[in-house]
Amino acid sequence: PTQLRWSMACLRNGEIVSTYSTAIHQEVFEELGGGDSWLSGCIDGLVNTAASQAVAPHWTADMWRDAMRRGDMLATLKQRQVGDFSHVMRGTLDAELARHCR
Repeated sequence: PTQLRWSMACLRNGEIVSTYSTAIHQEVFEELGGGDSWLSGCIDGLVNTAASQAVAPHWTADMWRDAMRRGDMLATLKQRQVGDFSHVMRGTLDAELARHCR
């Protein structure tokens, strides 16, 4: 099956943040593991830089959007693999994000 992967969050102030403008068209080979991978990518995006650590938990809409894009891509890459566990390396994730968001 094919899927359009994008995310949305409602921030504390009521602002809606979405990755729809950078949605990923993907072909799903494995339906398991996408949610766990998305959450891992999103958390990594929120806490893995000095700037995001400095403002936690008061991340900006742009920080949330970047983190959700990271989650979207990690889930997409995971669902190209068979099995429940992701074997996607950080370098692969970063390269695919850069390619997709140009």
